[in-house]
Amino acid sequence: MLVVSMISCVGCLPLRLHRLVAFAAAFLLVAGGADPAAATCGNGVVEPGEECDGTACCGASCTFAVEGTPCSDGNACNGEEICVVGGVCLGGGLFTCDDRNPCTLDRCDPAIGCVNEGTPRVGCFEGWEKKLLAVDERSGGDEKLTLKLTKGPGLAKDDFGEPAGRGATSYAVCIFDDDAELAGTLVVDRGGESCGRRDCWRRLGDDGFRYRDPARSADGVHKAKLVAGPAGRSRIELRARNVAARGVGHLPTGIAAALAGAGGATVQIVGSDTPACFSATFDRIVRNGPGGFRAK
Repeated sequence: MLVVSMISCVGCLPLRLHRLVAFAAAFLLVAGGADPAAATCGNGVVEPGEECDGTACCGASCTFAVEGTPCSDGNACNGEEICVVGGVCLGGGLFTCDDRNPCTLDRCDPAIGCVNEGTPRVGCFEGWEKKLLAVDERSGGDEKLTLKLTKGPGLAKDDFGEPAGRGATSYAVCIFDDDAELAGTLVVDRGGESCGRRDCWRRLGDDGFRYRDPARSADGVHKAKLVAGPAGRSRIELRARNVAARGVGHLPTGIAAALAGAGGATVQIVGSDTPACFSATFDRIVRNGPGGFRAK
């Protein structure tokens, strides 16, 4: 370089030119001098000789990563990212946190990813004067679950949705312990289907719906009733059971164990397209021991 050669012979120049050359050299060195060897990889600054520095798709030598290399753009809600041309970290597009459990509220936090919260919902119909939740798992293969909610709030038939049509309303029975932890889930999704020689769901005039399935194919549920009416007249009932002797074992087990030691429970019935849910809290423990839970 001209400056370097001039510096090497600075003693050969007149004093005034000597000072000019020294000033120019100092200026270039302070400005970086554009010497590629002086670049520092990893300082977050793209300097001469570097393609990148410190970005998601930048390699250890400050060159762009090979296309298809996994990367992270700091957003856990847009799928798996890969590096593309030009060192860009491209998001994976469509992303879902659905855990296929209707009793959980599913969302995505960009910092940590999927969050599936199994906690009771708010805004449900409440106010049942008589309640019963009984879970009996003392005899393997003959587990039972009974839910009764009677003398409830004023409900219209439409509050239950429409389970009697094909592809219509399905229901999830969500059981929580007294710490609001999900203890069990039952799902009845038989809209428009046949159970034996009759429809699984039948309308009860303008009052509600009745469900019967001798095969207990939907999580062991063989009877259910949803009845609308003025305050004090509405009710919800459900019975489920495993019958190992008949090869029937669809009722999920482990619910009693999950409620063991709990000081109470909350049950919510959530419809797939209903305007609201239905909730009851059971805080009068009748039995809570090995294999059994009963509360009102």
